[in-house]
Amino acid sequence: MPEVGGYAGGTSTSVYTTYDCPPPSSPVDICVTRSQPHEGAHGVSLGAYIRYAVIPPVMIEANLLYVQKGYSVAPKVRFHYVEAPLLVRVDPFRGRSPARLFAYGGVAPAVRVWCSASGVAFDNDTHSAYSYSGSCDDALFPRTPSRFDLGGVIGGGAGWDFQFGMLEIQGRIVRSLIDIGGRGEGGKTVNDSFYVLVGFGRTLGKP
Repeated sequence: MPEVGGYAGGTSTSVYTTYDCPPPSSPVDICVTRSQPHEGAHGVSLGAYIRYAVIPPVMIEANLLYVQKGYSVAPKVRFHYVEAPLLVRVDPFRGRSPARLFAYGGVAPAVRVWCSASGVAFDNDTHSAYSYSGSCDDALFPRTPSRFDLGGVIGGGAGWDFQFGMLEIQGRIVRSLIDIGGRGEGGKTVNDSFYVLVGFGRTLGKP
């Protein structure tokens, strides 16, 4: 019987760009292979899940989550995603003990539904600073990232199966497998995120 439930928690995210360096023409040549000029940001994540056991300790899990990502400096930028991870979960104590100790991996396709920016920026055309708060699409900064993202997921956690349902806490790393672009700097730009999630669920049909 499938398990269904929900998650809520926080995210710690960053955005960085990696570059391919050509072979050096002299020993003193310097090539920056990674750029992370912005401080990370904190946000929220919440959503639902359904799991189905292939065999008792191995489950297929599908999530549907709202996730905030981005970075915080000048400007403060938030990417708002709807994310649909598909995971393979290994839970060796499932069915044998109320304790749950699990690990999982998979992929997380995501759609950016909104990008918001706020802060003080500098307009190179007018040579003046200005304040802005609103959509990234209407701002001179930053360039809006690609609409779609595809992340690789690894994570794990622990829980306990009570009579009234299952409680669990987990940590999850999600990192872009594709270039989300939008920064105008060349190279490959990715989201790098860590989630801490608290979940509650029940097995359908369980008395």
